[in-house]
Amino acid sequence: MLPFDLPDELNDIQEQADTVGFLTPREYARLRNMAPQMVYYYIRNKVIETDYCRCGRRVLNVQEADNRIQAQKEARSSKLDTGDASPTLD
Repeated sequence: MLPFDLPDELNDIQEQADTVGFLTPREYARLRNMAPQMVYYYIRNKVIETDYCRCGRRVLNVQEADNRIQAQKEARSSKLDTGDASPTLD
């Protein structure tokens, strides 16, 4: 849960994530303090899967996205630790 001193917008987004479990890529980026481009990068590279809600907007499962991004970061970190990292982005 986020601290109470955040702007109302972030509290609303967190409430939606807690209640519904799905956010748009931009909302997710805002909530996790990421650049939207990074979220779309993860989508393009099949790290995060998206779906479409009944209203037609692209959404992602917040818990699944958190888990997959964390796993991606850990895998990349372990590659860097062992010296197996490639010079390109994963």
